[in-house]
Amino acid sequence: MKIICHGGAGHTPKVQDGVDKAAEKGWSVLKETDDALEAAIAAVMVMEDDFRFNAGTGSCLREDGSVQNDSSVATSNGRIGAIANLRNFKNPVLIAKE
Repeated sequence: MKIICHGGAGHTPKVQDGVDKAAEKGWSVLKETDDALEAAIAAVMVMEDDFRFNAGTGSCLREDGSVQNDSSVATSNGRIGAIANLRNFKNPVLIAKE
């Protein structure tokens, strides 16, 4: 098994430690639960909680100063969840999971 985390487009070495932290958290949850969806959500939450990523806490502001988030999750057996235009929520991936 492997965990792969992607922290954004382009070469941004100053966030590599955040990507590594997300992968480590995902791996820890995967080993503990054997649940790939929960592992992926845990990894995404680490990046959502890190202001350096354009996700959750670090989301780019819209022209009016507000933040809107989209998030989605999917499994290989066809479970899919998504949310769009969510405002003022720290971890959109938790809503997508539901």
